[in-house]
Amino acid sequence: MPLTSEPLSISGIDLPPGTVVDLCDQSSDVEWLSVPQDSYVTILGIKLTGRMNFERGKFEYGTLFEATVLGGRQLPRGAVISYDDVYRASPR
Repeated sequence: MPLTSEPLSISGIDLPPGTVVDLCDQSSDVEWLSVPQDSYVTILGIKLTGRMNFERGKFEYGTLFEATVLGGRQLPRGAVISYDDVYRASPR
């Protein structure tokens, strides 16, 4: 997406300008995103930036945009988290 474009939503994710998106073959599911370091997307309630990978549209892993408490642990900006990290931290 151009840096001057309006935000766009794909697969329920609001993408900021400058985001690079790769979709899965023969579907509109996101395979990976690359979000500019000064921007973020919110996935599963967590702000993420940089490269994020997905499996058939389901979040697999990405990098924290800001320091975040996850599962009772303080994680710094730039920490890599996975879907399992978020799932384990969620109340059941």
